[in-house]
Amino acid sequence: MGPIDEDAALRFAQLCADAIAMNDAALVSDSDEARFRARMIADWALDMGRATAAGTASHIERFLGPCRAEPGQRYVNVMRRLAKLMTGGHALGPRFKRRSTVGKVCILSL
Repeated sequence: MGPIDEDAALRFAQLCADAIAMNDAALVSDSDEARFRARMIADWALDMGRATAAGTASHIERFLGPCRAEPGQRYVNVMRRLAKLMTGGHALGPRFKRRSTVGKVCILSL
């Protein structure tokens, strides 16, 4: 195993924090914050050449709907897809484990 790219690890940790904040905001119907976080994730992923993750984050932004709307099943499915991209097989960054919590759609933990 080669040396760890500390900058990349820190950027990925921030991405995970943004994903958690996006999820938490959607769960309390703060669609504006959730859309803002989704846009940040999409921009980061695009800058890093991760078009699939960027597209998935853009879909989340669209599926969140208008302000004060509850995130529906479409949001849940797309958030799960983003979590899979972040935690497995697509080499988006270091592998972090994913855990589900009652009342949460998906939480990423470091």
